[in-house]
Amino acid sequence: MDDNSIIKRIEEDLGKLINIKVAGRVFSLENKTVFVVKIDAPPYICIIDNFDFAIVKAAVSNEEEWKSLLQWLHKIVLNRSFDLMLDDLKKITETTKFYETNCLRYFKPPADYKTANMDIDVLDAIGVQTFVYRVGGQCITIQAIADLGLDKFMTMESSIGILLRSCVLDCLYIMAWCNDDKLISAIASESFIRPQGKDVPDQVRNHFRDVAKFFNPDNLDAIESMKIKNILKTLEGKPNIQWYENLYSFYSKYDHFSLIPYIVQKSPVEKMEMILLATHMIKHSLCALLTMRNENHSEKFQEILGVKNVSEDGKNFSFVY
Repeated sequence: MDDNSIIKRIEEDLGKLINIKVAGRVFSLENKTVFVVKIDAPPYICIIDNFDFAIVKAAVSNEEEWKSLLQWLHKIVLNRSFDLMLDDLKKITETTKFYETNCLRYFKPPADYKTANMDIDVLDAIGVQTFVYRVGGQCITIQAIADLGLDKFMTMESSIGILLRSCVLDCLYIMAWCNDDKLISAIASESFIRPQGKDVPDQVRNHFRDVAKFFNPDNLDAIESMKIKNILKTLEGKPNIQWYENLYSFYSKYDHFSLIPYIVQKSPVEKMEMILLATHMIKHSLCALLTMRNENHSEKFQEILGVKNVSEDGKNFSFVY
């Protein structure tokens, strides 16, 4: 079997093992032979140092040695994904802490305002702070779990999925808000509309109706605007939005009783790739939020997150991977 055929077999067999499409290539780098594995989603490369192709050639004709080789490559890719996720979480938690130190504000309750509607600039500031603390807080918890090590982290993947479900949905809201200035009115008021059913006492219903109106200066149909199909419609055509839509579709099954997370068998690498895609989504969404909806420290937030919120037409593309 020639070298190209061996590489093709690695691609096929490793892809089957981790259930993700991979591409491999062997080449020399600084007087070393390295093997590069390219992962599709999210796209990144895993460089395997000290790759002895002679060992691979010897293993290809021995089934047990070949299985051991694939498991070795699998472990390296898994650890590489874990390290990338840790790096994302570190940047997200540092961003949250910087915000708390330099941007934290205290807001009056609705009853203390003398206006019929919340000032839109104040509402924007409340929205930013709420999202930073919601998403950042969840990631601080995930980072604490990750500090226990890869093995324990993977055994808690179901619980992590519940935390990520909240983060992914918030990121979709953030992205939509960054593309629709008025959406914050719906985001802020929608939860106050829910307790207005026919069985709710009039006094309670009227109170929540007034609060919902106060937080809705743009007078949007909040419930309709906040339907996930409409949020996704706002983001239609945005780069990589299909990845994020699929990510939400999967993690949305984690926060209520569903067999899907348990009957859909995924390899450890496949699960880690989904978590990594989620942390990338969070990182880029926070960049959009803190540069487009926040007035201070824009450059610093981009520096901490390692993401630049720039595009040729001036619109937000910071959530593009």
